[in-house]
Amino acid sequence: MIDIASASLKIVWIAVGAIVLFILTKLVKKAARRTLEKMDESLENIEFEENFYVLTNKILSILSIVVFVIYVAYIFGMTDIFFAFITGASVFGLAIGIATKDIINNIISGIIIFSTNTVKFGDRIVVDVKYKGVVRDIKLRNIVLETEDGNRLILPSSFLLSKSLEIVKSE
Repeated sequence: MIDIASASLKIVWIAVGAIVLFILTKLVKKAARRTLEKMDESLENIEFEENFYVLTNKILSILSIVVFVIYVAYIFGMTDIFFAFITGASVFGLAIGIATKDIINNIISGIIIFSTNTVKFGDRIVVDVKYKGVVRDIKLRNIVLETEDGNRLILPSSFLLSKSLEIVKSE
């Protein structure tokens, strides 16, 4: 027999949890957007594309849905499902981390390049003795060089930090 008072109380807690989670998600999304915009302003030559903001919003939305599902499972006392979900999410997170390792490495390397002013626009550089050119664009994930014959060479940010770098002169 189902206890109506207990079921009603669970539904109320789910509703309260949903409202609180919705408000928290909105606040975190706004804070993340403001933080990214401040980073965009403080790092002189970096520009976050709108896709980056959209991706951040989608990730935060997915995380809030996952938290809500876990919360509902916990309210209904489904601890086995709760722990299975946590285990599955951990394995999924590990797979995503391994799959995006190079992208994350390039983004972190790009932040290091920007924050240390390793190279600047117009610098004539030689990377790993064989890649030569003038820096024409600096992004989080890569550096664009213009070679002597006018071609564009795109080097990943992590490559730039892991190889020898000679800054010949600035234009």
